[in-house]
Amino acid sequence: MARLSATARKLARLIDLARQPVYLLDAESRLIYCNQACAEWVGVPGEMLLGQKCLYHSQAEPGSVEAAATGLAPPPEAWSNWVTTAGVTGGRFAQPLRRRLACFVPLNDEDGEPLGLLVLVQEEDLPEKDQDIPIPAASTPWPDEAAHLHETIRQFHLEKAGRYRMDGLIGEVLWMQRVRAQVDAAAASRANVLIVGPTGSGREHTAQAIYYATEPTGRGPLIPLDCAIMPEELIQATLMNLHHRYPPSSATRPTLLLLEVDQLPAEAHRILEESARRSAFRVLSTARMSLLDLAEQEAFPPQLAVWLSTLVIELPPLAQRRQDIPLLAQAFVEQLNAQGGKQIRGFSPEALDRLDAYDWPGNLDELAQVVAEAYKKADGPLITVADLPKTIHLAWDAAAYPRRPEQKIVLDEFLKKIEGELVRRALRQAKGNKAKAARLLGLSRPRLYRLLVEHGLLERS
Repeated sequence: MARLSATARKLARLIDLARQPVYLLDAESRLIYCNQACAEWVGVPGEMLLGQKCLYHSQAEPGSVEAAATGLAPPPEAWSNWVTTAGVTGGRFAQPLRRRLACFVPLNDEDGEPLGLLVLVQEEDLPEKDQDIPIPAASTPWPDEAAHLHETIRQFHLEKAGRYRMDGLIGEVLWMQRVRAQVDAAAASRANVLIVGPTGSGREHTAQAIYYATEPTGRGPLIPLDCAIMPEELIQATLMNLHHRYPPSSATRPTLLLLEVDQLPAEAHRILEESARRSAFRVLSTARMSLLDLAEQEAFPPQLAVWLSTLVIELPPLAQRRQDIPLLAQAFVEQLNAQGGKQIRGFSPEALDRLDAYDWPGNLDELAQVVAEAYKKADGPLITVADLPKTIHLAWDAAAYPRRPEQKIVLDEFLKKIEGELVRRALRQAKGNKAKAARLLGLSRPRLYRLLVEHGLLERS
């Protein structure tokens, strides 16, 4: 035993002196050992790293110790493969983070259950031109779409650190780039903002992003009011309390978040208009349609609509930003990974195809729910087609076998065709004898002659 202890100490010393970063995770992805080279490369003292969970997500605050630990996270399949190669990141405060290739070696007990993961990192950083290229696992084909999406989300969090706290603003389509620019402008101006979009499109998340991106100096609390369900009395009491606590001379200016303001009861319009005249707070509002349009329809007070709509941000339905669906789905997966349960790498290409084919009437909220259901069902490193909810499968099957378009039936035309066919049939049966054909049809001869002319079976005289 003494010899074994001496050997273990010698091995530990050799690893501590190694130039390559080396670290060890336990079965719960908790970092239980890292050598000096690893701590220096990551930019965090070893004693701060120890005990951190290395989970596969990009949700941690950039520059935090948690973010440094997530940079060392193994791809989920590393626990089941013999040796997996993937990219890891170091440099806690580096922009961009420094990336290296690492080999993940699972350590299992005699029953095959995971004990931990030994990770050996290359000595040199990847060339700068390769820093943003996702490194696929050895067991996956190039390109690795899940790794690419993970890298894109990581870059978004790095670039937008301290500006956006909501993943609902992730997106590459031009519409979402404009929305982010509008959020920046709204945060800088402190003006009243109206956020318009369909249900589930992330309106409340966008309002919160504006609030948290606003300079905190003098920023008061965020106070939400759901206009669709709150009675007039409660709305009035809340506004009166705000006026009492935050008079116009107050250095602190709270932010009032009016959810579904387009559904504000008509009797509450006057209360809000009075508040607008002596307001000491900023207002962020969400609605399903433009308040100015409602005002033109005489469904909303014009002056109140103008006051609430100093800046207007329009959010698109998810069906109009399909290019962002894979990115958003990956972001929702990584939010679930961050909770510390099982770790999922992302979606299979076939599963992403199914998500893209769906219409998403519930927008972002429905996508988040679908991802949560599939995540719960998945038992491998990727969410596959079989893990997706039944609604996605039904929509896919319906698209594969579309309904025939309905044919319009014009009754008069239909009856005229039947009439013509009966006249022809009577003439054939009567061998062209018009008197006999008239008897077969139960018509007078003059009536039969008129029908023959109408159907082009007899020239007019």
